[in-house]
Amino acid sequence: MVVRQVSQSVENRGGVDCRNCSHFQVTWDAEFPRGCRAMGFKTRQWPWMEVLQTSGEPCLQFQPKEKGEPARGKEGADLQPAKGGFSRMA
Repeated sequence: MVVRQVSQSVENRGGVDCRNCSHFQVTWDAEFPRGCRAMGFKTRQWPWMEVLQTSGEPCLQFQPKEKGEPARGKEGADLQPAKGGFSRMA
């Protein structure tokens, strides 16, 4: 199911913008290109959308990036794809 909620204002998302979160990552998995390091999952949609759809709550792990924080490399190979909901790593 594809949900077009990306255009929602940041206020409607609980103040969360994954692109500005230190836990957000772009993965090397073409099927699941986005991920959240804090929650240990990767997804096709924005991680905040996956969290909101699954829990009904805005993401509580959002942490603003520090000014000048470097982009991280190929981390996240251990993230689990979110198939029909997000899945935490064991």
